[in-house]
Amino acid sequence: MIREGDTVAAGDRIAVLSLSTETTAGNVGDVISLGLTSETQAARVRAESRLAQLEVEREQANIRLAKSEAEHRQVMIQTGLQEQRVQLAKAELDRGIEIANKGFLARREVDARRLAALGAEQELAAHRRQAATTEREIADIKARLASIPLEIASARSEAATAEASLQQRRVESEARRLQFITAPISGRVAALPVTTGQSIGAGGTVAVILPTNGRLEVELLAPSRAIGFVKAGQDVEISLQAFPYQRFGTIRGTVRTVSSTVLGPNEVGFQGIRVDEPVFRIRVSLSRETVQAYGQNIPMQPGMLVSAEIVFDRRSLLRWLFDPIYAVGQRA
Repeated sequence: MIREGDTVAAGDRIAVLSLSTETTAGNVGDVISLGLTSETQAARVRAESRLAQLEVEREQANIRLAKSEAEHRQVMIQTGLQEQRVQLAKAELDRGIEIANKGFLARREVDARRLAALGAEQELAAHRRQAATTEREIADIKARLASIPLEIASARSEAATAEASLQQRRVESEARRLQFITAPISGRVAALPVTTGQSIGAGGTVAVILPTNGRLEVELLAPSRAIGFVKAGQDVEISLQAFPYQRFGTIRGTVRTVSSTVLGPNEVGFQGIRVDEPVFRIRVSLSRETVQAYGQNIPMQPGMLVSAEIVFDRRSLLRWLFDPIYAVGQRA
């Protein structure tokens, strides 16, 4: 927030204008901003929920992986033991066949040993199938665990993209409803005609900035019917509305420039001044920038209203305009 007397650099932000309209629902810009904020929060909640879900799934997958690996180790131990049982059963069968061939073992006993060997092989096959199943489960869990970080990164990227998009929409919305006024030059803030919350119309003045080492100038509006008498270098007597000349005198000035374009009543952007006819702009440099009042020199401030008399051949503009009337009166 700038104040009168502050020093600003060219490009510094000095004011923000709100261009939004009011409806029964409130300020349109505020409603849109609130909606975008709610949408951003909802998107953030969805992203956080998805990330939390993936983290839970990763924890559960790690638990299943540990369980499956333990089960697989147990199955492999059982498979190794069963392989030994198969070898023993086959050895018993081979010895039985050899003894039976010598006539010392009944055929029934040989068949029993053959059945025992077949049973051991079937059980070994079952253990191997179970081992293969646990291996597939472990591979599936590991694949899922490998994909979860990718999904987490994707979810975060989508959340960031969504939030960036919403932020861009918010910036665009703010840009449409807010207009930032920046200092056109470096200098000192001499006056702030408006206050926070005040409405301002087209052509209104937000701040008056005096250039660094700059001087005040008076800008006059002269009726187009009199502009032919005004030229650069002429003397001007300036009277300030706030300091009546009858008491505080006038300030001497010199015409510096005269505009070459006439302005209509609707083209004059001075607050507090009513113009009913076409006018020209006249810029006047001042011999001094203070008014002697109440025993002190009071600095002139931008925005002060003045009236002026331009001196023509030691006569005022008013006298010059009425000279024909005086001449007619004299002839009469």
